[in-house]
Amino acid sequence: MPEQTALPPVADTPEEYRPDYVRPRRWPWVLGAVVVAVLIILGWFGYTAYRASQQAKDLQTQIDQTQSDARALDLEALATDVVTMRETAAGLRSSTGGPLWWLAEKVPVIGTQVGAARSLATAADTIGQAAAGAETVLPSLRPEALRGPDGALNLQALAQVTPILQRVAAATDTAAADLDGLDPAGLQSDLAAAVRKGKELLPGLGATLRTAGDATALMPGLLGDTTPRHWLVLLQNTAEARGTGGLVGAYALLTADKGKLTLQTAAPNNALTSDRIPLDGMPEEFRELWGADASEWLSLNLSAHFPYTAQLAVKGMADRGVPIDGVLALDSQAVAALIAGTGPVSARGTTVDATNAAAFFTKDIYSRFPDVATKDAVTVALLQATFDKLLSGKLDLPAFVKALGPAGEQGRILAWSANPAEQSELATYRVGGVLPDAPGPFLATALNNGGGNKMDAYVTASLAYGAGRCEATEQVSTASLTLADKAPTGLPAYVDVRSDRKGVTGTGSTVVLASVYGPVGAEVQAATLDGAVVPVRTGLERGHPVWRVDVELNRGQSRQLVFTFTEPTVADAAPVVVAQPMANPVEVKVVDGPPCDATAPPGATPDIVVP
Repeated sequence: MPEQTALPPVADTPEEYRPDYVRPRRWPWVLGAVVVAVLIILGWFGYTAYRASQQAKDLQTQIDQTQSDARALDLEALATDVVTMRETAAGLRSSTGGPLWWLAEKVPVIGTQVGAARSLATAADTIGQAAAGAETVLPSLRPEALRGPDGALNLQALAQVTPILQRVAAATDTAAADLDGLDPAGLQSDLAAAVRKGKELLPGLGATLRTAGDATALMPGLLGDTTPRHWLVLLQNTAEARGTGGLVGAYALLTADKGKLTLQTAAPNNALTSDRIPLDGMPEEFRELWGADASEWLSLNLSAHFPYTAQLAVKGMADRGVPIDGVLALDSQAVAALIAGTGPVSARGTTVDATNAAAFFTKDIYSRFPDVATKDAVTVALLQATFDKLLSGKLDLPAFVKALGPAGEQGRILAWSANPAEQSELATYRVGGVLPDAPGPFLATALNNGGGNKMDAYVTASLAYGAGRCEATEQVSTASLTLADKAPTGLPAYVDVRSDRKGVTGTGSTVVLASVYGPVGAEVQAATLDGAVVPVRTGLERGHPVWRVDVELNRGQSRQLVFTFTEPTVADAAPVVVAQPMANPVEVKVVDGPPCDATAPPGATPDIVVP
């Protein structure tokens, strides 16, 4: 048998000479492992995506519930909502966090869905974390919990809620910016609904929360947390118009000491009218514009700038030996807002509620009580009854807040503080009643009753700003003021008297001393009343030119006063038109200005009369 040569061990044989049956087959195992890993990752991603979708749906439901509880001012329910939303938001952020979700965001098609989910999660969690602590503070703000046994407000609770509001305001602004670039179109339905809800709710919410935070920060000081505060409350009667609202018909003195408010006195205006208020210390332009009339209690508020009114009132009370730390002004619609919270009030056989208080104080009271002394007594008694119920702490908080908000936005509630830091903060809001002195397109009015009557309850006004929009350093613009007398016949003599005409009654007429504030640096070019050129009295207040024309109104008559003026161009500045608080809300609007080549028509330049 021939001798055989032994084969070398496989391990020692070069790979190309090895038999096929000994070649390693690693790739099926590797491929299998990859497939399994991918399936595990996809399964995990699918599970977390489903969980995130459910959490987004839950978040939308919770937002709806929170909105409902907020509108009802159910603070205990809101405390629960805060915790639930924070937990859901944290869960949503956890579900959409980690490197795999980050990678998925880069993948075409699904990346949009993933990115939206991650943005929503981040926005919700940011707000939720900022609201930490709210669940313990909110219940202490309920009316029954906020007031102690002695009637004092819990100033500590107000101080605790301030930083929370400020944090949530900042977080809301950040969240709104994060969601702003998201387009719900094409997103999965639950995710799209949650994104739409966020984009609907968040813009502007930050500013509202910031305002609330500023208010709660101010309240302890205004309510005498460290030293007693003495407040003068002026009741403005818009039936006889003044620049800040209406004639001071009555007043009250309140003391705030460590959160406890005490009504010291309430009286009609005739308790004040015997004294004149010295005008020394007031700006020269103010004295030139309003003259000696501003030294009288019945016309100290001719200007539209409420701080001037407050300063005069403080001076007037100081001359009577009464120190004042702050001034609050309310008109009849603001009183109606207070009564919305207190419920109906009764005094001297008369009951008023939130639905009829404004009309009662500006119209009905004169026919029901033709005797002036009785009318004044009823006014003061109802005012005192309102304060008594308000200070008792028994409030319908949702109704109170709902009614008070519009009154504040319309300038029907005005406040001034002698404390410079507090006043600086108040001045940034509508409640401060400040006439701004910044340049830019601007209009405001000070419509004052010149007939010495109560006819402004039946006068309507609208102000249209024809703002120039030309590529030039100077614009030609217009201010159109329309006034109408809608008085019925048969009014009491006290209402339609013409004190400026030796007490003539029964005509249903009045005269409006119409002052219009133009933009800083503006110059009037023409003034027409019903198309006819009229002379203009001019003045200056806080940098604004003031143009005045006295407008006679007969019953049923509507008249239009138009000022054409030039104003400096201020780039990217939006026109501002301030509506004066009157018995009938003033309609304001911005319309297209004159053509860019417009000038005052020949011969139309008015006679300028300096008062």
